[in-house]
Amino acid sequence: MLSLEKATRKGEDIEALHDMRVAVRRMRAAAKVFEAYLDSEKLEPHINGLRKTLGALGDVRDLDVFREKAEEYTKKIPPEHEHDLDPLFAVLAEEKEKARENMLTYLNSEKYASFKKEFSDFLSVPEAWVQPATTRKHDALPHRVRDVLPSILYARLADISAYSEWVEGPHVSIERLHRLRIAAKGLRYTLEFFKGMLGEDAKTMIEELKNFQDHLGNLHDAIVAIDLLGSYITGNWGMGLYRKWKNLREKRALRKYERN
Repeated sequence: MLSLEKATRKGEDIEALHDMRVAVRRMRAAAKVFEAYLDSEKLEPHINGLRKTLGALGDVRDLDVFREKAEEYTKKIPPEHEHDLDPLFAVLAEEKEKARENMLTYLNSEKYASFKKEFSDFLSVPEAWVQPATTRKHDALPHRVRDVLPSILYARLADISAYSEWVEGPHVSIERLHRLRIAAKGLRYTLEFFKGMLGEDAKTMIEELKNFQDHLGNLHDAIVAIDLLGSYITGNWGMGLYRKWKNLREKRALRKYERN
């Protein structure tokens, strides 16, 4: 995360910001995978810091992806229409500048600086936050990779299997597919954490999960694009408006899911 911060601030390579977000996501995934072996109470403030950092980078990344997809589209249309989207690209540039200002405000804030220092200090003393390998009665607890990895992998696989009944039929919730993508990402990260101990089969599964994740990601990007285009066409453009609408839509979908 720290190694990519300078390039993310500079903003010349959109992949730097993407990779920084991936680094943050991997840390959050690691905290979940290894939660039984970590002091969650001590770790929680730092997980909140990761969550805020991820959120601060989100709007810029969404706009980068949207522009990238739009530029790919313009390459496929007749030459006489190649400039039809110029007004949209102009608005995109303005919105990205605003989003970058908000992102840089966070990255330059005392809150972010404190998070980085406190998290770094915290990680430098693992004996303070790693759970002991025995109980108070000195009973041994499973902690070797060969003892705990099967259950960890099954747990991540169960996260995906739980969606099986929700992704069948003609009307599948987009929000559910998005959550399924996150579950798939959790299993993929777990396999990657232990890739050196799982052999060649793990590499095959990682690639399959990545393809699955990319497919769901393209679908999610298309939904974001539709929403942003709708805002642009109606003259109500704005990432802030889009975020509020998205959060409301997800809450409604969750309530509907819970009722069923």
